[in-house]
Amino acid sequence: MAYFNAINFAVCSYSIIMKIRLFLILILTISTSSLTSCLILNYPNRLLGFSIEKFENEKVGRFNAVFTKSKKTCFIKSLYILEKLKATVTHKSFKNGYIVAFNFSRSFDCCLASTEVGIFITDIENGNVKVEIISNNSLLAKKFSVKFLEILAENNISSMIIKTYIESSKKNLFLLMHKP
Repeated sequence: MAYFNAINFAVCSYSIIMKIRLFLILILTISTSSLTSCLILNYPNRLLGFSIEKFENEKVGRFNAVFTKSKKTCFIKSLYILEKLKATVTHKSFKNGYIVAFNFSRSFDCCLASTEVGIFITDIENGNVKVEIISNNSLLAKKFSVKFLEILAENNISSMIIKTYIESSKKNLFLLMHKP
């Protein structure tokens, strides 16, 4: 009888240990999948080179200014300035407030054609907009930001630029502003 009680106890103990292990594995799986899901969702963008994460940790090549213009005006004028500087826009999002461009070697001698610059446009308090220029090439970021922010600050050509840009790309602007 004592033999059967010992076997019964061993089986019950083994069963409890297995249940605890299964529970711990389940918790570990859920926590790891929730942590990596953000990475998985962003992975296609990073794989295609469309990620803006490379600009987040840049400290030296980061310049900004605050403007009393609307986000829409700054965004459209930024696209116009990039076009005039013969830069190539790789991706943009009005909703998320960023433009990423490259091919600045035509206008600036301090970079390769593949060097990227990120322009981030953020609404802040009192109807103002913060425009931030970021590049991993700090010399390009400095030279580009001086020229870019100077042109962006000019008020006399703002409405003319917007009208010209809208007329030259009405379809693209419509798609940009009404993106789902």
